[in-house]
Amino acid sequence: MLVNINQRQVDIPDGKSIYEAIEIAGENILKPELGQEKDWIKNPYCPLMGLAAVGDQFVPLPLLKARPAKNGASIDTSSPRVKEEHNRRAMMLAEHHECCFVLQ
Repeated sequence: MLVNINQRQVDIPDGKSIYEAIEIAGENILKPELGQEKDWIKNPYCPLMGLAAVGDQFVPLPLLKARPAKNGASIDTSSPRVKEEHNRRAMMLAEHHECCFVLQ
């Protein structure tokens, strides 16, 4: 099955998760560098702990591991768009002083 990861076409075996497809491609999931906000993250499923864009949707790490990759999927882990979304979520985290799921 072919998927697009960071604008590169990658052939991955059927049945792999989106996360596994990213690993097979040798790409990394962007994890923002946070300052004191890290102290507030007590939720291991916090969407700031890892994020990628799958098509038009931002998907947090736990869902990347749970969702199967689909033929022709477009996955983005490092574009300015993904970085901007990380920054937006980090600002939300700073405002609330705790980790919470952020509406997309």
